[in-house]
Formats: sequence, C-alpha cells, structure tokens
Amino acid sequence: MRFLLPLAILRSAARHTPQLLLGSLFVAATCMNGPLASAQQTSTAAQEQQIDQMLAKLTLEEKIDLIGGVSSWYTHAEPSIGLAPIRMSDGPAGLRSGIPAIAYPAPIALAASWDPSLAERMGASLGRDARARGVDILLGPGVNIARAPMGGRNFEYMGEDPWLASRTAVGYIRGVQSQGVGATVKHFMLNNQEFNRHNASSDADERTKREIYLPAFEAAVKEAHVATIMDSYNLVDGVHSTQNGWMNVELAKKEWGFDGIIMSDWVSVYDGVEAAKNGLDLEMPFAHFMTRDTLLPAVHNGSLSEKLIDDKVRRILRLSLRFGTSGRQEDDSTSLFSEDSDKTALDIAKESIVLLKNDGAVLPLNVEKTCTLAIIGPNASPAVMGGGGSAIVATHKSVSILEGVADYVSAHAAATPGCTHRVLYDDGFPAGYDVLSQNPFEGGLKQQVFSTNNWTGAATESVRDHLSEDRIVAPKNGSIRWSGRFTAPKAGNYFVIVHEGRAPDHHTVFVDGEPLPTKSTDLHGELYYQPLPHPLKQGQSIDLRMDYLPGNTEVSPGFGILQEDDILSARARSIAKHADAVLFTAGFDKSTEHEGADRTFELPLLQDIFIRNLAALNPRTIVTLNAGGNVDMRSWLDHVPALLHL
Repeated sequence: MRFLLPLAILRSAARHTPQLLLGSLFVAATCMNGPLASAQQTSTAAQEQQIDQMLAKLTLEEKIDLIGGVSSWYTHAEPSIGLAPIRMSDGPAGLRSGIPAIAYPAPIALAASWDPSLAERMGASLGRDARARGVDILLGPGVNIARAPMGGRNFEYMGEDPWLASRTAVGYIRGVQSQGVGATVKHFMLNNQEFNRHNASSDADERTKREIYLPAFEAAVKEAHVATIMDSYNLVDGVHSTQNGWMNVELAKKEWGFDGIIMSDWVSVYDGVEAAKNGLDLEMPFAHFMTRDTLLPAVHNGSLSEKLIDDKVRRILRLSLRFGTSGRQEDDSTSLFSEDSDKTALDIAKESIVLLKNDGAVLPLNVEKTCTLAIIGPNASPAVMGGGGSAIVATHKSVSILEGVADYVSAHAAATPGCTHRVLYDDGFPAGYDVLSQNPFEGGLKQQVFSTNNWTGAATESVRDHLSEDRIVAPKNGSIRWSGRFTAPKAGNYFVIVHEGRAPDHHTVFVDGEPLPTKSTDLHGELYYQPLPHPLKQGQSIDLRMDYLPGNTEVSPGFGILQEDDILSARARSIAKHADAVLFTAGFDKSTEHEGADRTFELPLLQDIFIRNLAALNPRTIVTLNAGGNVDMRSWLDHVPALLHL
C-alpha cells in the first residue's frame, strides 16, 4: 500500500515533486477560524441526572420513536423534553450537506502523511465546516483495514497497518470533536469488501480481530472518546453486525466502556428485535424494523426488556447534551470557507505524495530545461477529487493536474534561449469516428436490418465499407446485425470498438460465434473498447458480428477493430515523441473506484497499454497514480523511470 514506505521518502516526495506537480488529486480546499469549542469527553453527574428526568417523562411509545431516524439525516425530535433533532452528514473527506464544501485529501492520502497532527488539523477543519452548516454528527472517519487492494472504499480508510490507522483516527476524531461536533467511527467491523456487502460474512478468529481489525476502533473509543459507532453492512462470523451482541455489547459497551450511540449504516437493519437486543441504539436513515409495531409486542411478551430501550434513549440524550445539539442553530454564523482550511487541505496533499520510483533522478524536473512537457492520460483533467459513493464532495473549487502544472510552468519558467515553454495535453483516447472510419473487414461489412426485435425473419441486406457516423433508419422495434471477416495484419492483442449511437447497452459482439462480454469498465465516453479473449497471430482470421437493438428509428452506431499498439491517439503519440518529458496521469476516479462495488486490480480501461506505448516513444515518461490502494504495475513499471502515488 502507498503509505507503507519510509517516512524519508514521503517527505522527500512532498518537498521536491511540487516543482512540476502540485498537490494530491484527492483534494480540493478550505476551513478553520476562531476558538475551538471542545466537546466533553464524557457526561457529567448533573447531565446524567437530567437524562433521568427527561427519560421519566417519556412513554414507551415515544422512546421507541426516538431510536429510529427520520428524513434521511436526522433523528427524531421530542419537544416535550426539549430534544431537538440531531443532524448528520457524510463524510470522511468533506461535508455533504447540500452546500459546496472543501474536499480534503482522501483518508488514505491523510494516512500516507504519517502525521497525526495533520489528521487533527483536518478533523478540526471538518468540524468547523460541519458547524457552519448546522451539522451535529460527522459520519467519519472510516478505519477498516484494507484486506485487499481492490476494496471499493479503501480510499475512504486509513490503510492496512493497525497502528497507523489508530494514530490517524484518534487525531482526526479529536480534531472534529474539538469543534463541538461528534465524529463517527465506521464501519464496525471487518467491512473489507463492497461486493455483496449486505450478505457476505467476514469471518476471523478473535486474535486476528484484536490484533488487526479492532485496534483503530478501540483507540477511537478509549482515547478519542468518539461520539458514535456505525455498524457495517456485512455479517461478522455469520451474524449481521447490527445484531452482533459480542461486537456491540460485550466488546464496545462493556469491555471498552463506550457510552455513545451505536447506529446502523443506512438500511442495514434486518431484524428489529434482534438488533434491539444486541446493542444497536439507532436505526438509520429511517425506522423500518425498530418500530412500535415490531418492538412493542416484544416488550409486552417479555422477549425484549424495556430497560434496553431506556438505555438506547439514554445514549441519544447523552450525546445531545454532550455536544449541545438541542441549543445549536442550523444557520451557524461561522463562515462557510476559510483560508486556514484551504491551507490544511493543501498541506495534507503535499505530505501525502509518495515517490515510488525515481531512476536516474529524473525527478524533480528542471523547469527551465523542460521546454515541452506532454501531459497525457484520463486523470489530468478535470480534477480527480477521490473515489465515488457517499464520500463524494461537491467542492467549491478544485485544481486539476493539468491546470496546476501549466500554471506552475507559466509562473516559474524563466526565459531560456531557443526554448518556448509549453504544456501540451491529450487524454490518449482516439477520436471515435477516426477509429471507426477505417475498413478492416474483408469484402466489407454485411448489414442486415430486421423488422423483428430478435434478428429473425426476412432482412434488408447491404454491404458497407465501414460503420461510422452514418445515420441508419431502422424499423420500429426492429433489430440490426453487422458481420464481417477480419484478418490480423500483425500478431498481438486486439480490441473491438463499438459506438452505440442512441441505444446504450443494447449491443452484443460475437467472435467466431461466441459472445464477447460487455462490461461497464469497457466504456470510455461514447465508445466501448472490448478486448478479444485471446491474442491473434499474424494472418489469423476471425468472424466478427454485432447484434444491435436500436431503440429508436434513427441511430448512428459504429463497429471496428484495432490492435492495442494502435489505440493511443495520434495526437498523444506526436506530442509524446517530441516532448522533453511525458507525464502520464493514471488511476481511478469516482466512476471506477467507489462505494457499492470493488474495483479491478489492473488500471482502468487501456491505461496499461497507454503507458507502455508512451514509454516506448519517450524514455522520460513519468507516471502519477490516483488509487486507494495498490494496482497491478507488472506490465509497465520496468519501462518508466519514475512513479508518484498521489
């Protein structure tokens, strides 16, 4: 993982690479003025007495109402005892409250700084941002240990080292709560994958749990006095986290002495009575299972003790008093943005850069001697702020690699005789119709237009030189088939290129009669790049076919095939070949690394090929990488002199 490198290397990267590389791409900017309004670590005796009095005024029905959320981000209010709703917000790297906010470096980048004081600064900035938006509880940090680099939410977490995650989390939580805002440590526990996350069981023996997966949670409770714990979606040892009494009751509440709220992740309660009996205090975002209809009968028949309901309500009241949520105005006078917070975000970004390779001291680049710098790749522009899902922040400003480097060169490149400093850019992908306007098929491409939607019956047939850009009129509810024979002019890996026109997800490609899988990860812009299952030998022929459901009466599909060495765009080849250095911006973004799914180990679509092709054109090809964990670099790492993980 990116942060398990010597501290000297991290600091070296942060100090030197900004000469031509500004900050982390998992960043945006902002936050912190004024004195810290530190929250209490625990409740006082007077507050506990007040809680007793408030609790005594509530009916059982009213108490049950309080242990379920309302309106997605709020808990229930109870005016009769002066209890206001508690407002919550994602997320671990910036507020998602409907107002543009500062997007801080992803927590994995924060951990890469190896600096708990930076974590505390980030937490304090987040806490200030929360107060400015009337938020009482921030749903972060996430401290799950990265068990595999493909985890879709690894970028939200703090790596694979329990001690580092613990130190980073404690600093983060102390910072948030110094602003009078509660933090939430999540996802409790063993939440190491997104695939099938509501049904998968993460199983581990107790020693493994205590030595690897629990230290960060324990430190959050015992050292940072975190306000809330969020249970995970997954099962642990065959039991849903929200119903796991060993986790929630025996471990967190009894052994660690946790006196805050244990809440569910959004829609992760499956049995209201079992959740209530086994330590869950609050069902979010709404009460679907811990309701009057479910819990009242259980209390009346003796299967659920009313004392357990009282304990849950007591914890909610305790949190409200500890953090002053009932006296807080949603429209806080604190300004929405601050230069101090901008600086905090930038400082973390700089300190998070990891220099993984620098053969021949190619970095730092000499600005004056680098007359032409080619920036190529999908992550150069627009700015990649982080992964996707609940961690996405609508930022009020951002700077992409392309913008940052170009501005730096413009500001720092002195006049050099015979040198006009230029930063040239291309994303690397060929223009769609340039690819599809070629005619790779022997004897042309046979087109069949059917009046049925299943490619049966009589068809109107014609032969085309290629399939690109032309408008095709199809019968209503009809279907179209194109077929042709292709002979490989040289050996290698090939990609079928498809443009779907106006009918997304309605095509199937066949190679020698066998369907070629269509994956969302094959899509870039409007083109699908679908790799053939096996390399072709020179002179080898294959039959290609595309079955297509237009969905409209007029469409403009495309169908072609390219060898992988020809996929890099002509412009990218040209500027790379003639540049003094190439910066390839590789990695994932919110569409390829996100909540709800695990990502691939290899880089997204075509990037491995691009890097190899660029390195062959220019030996001074530097790779920057955006990823929440490691990636498969075996096909290209030996071909490039420098690699930076951002």
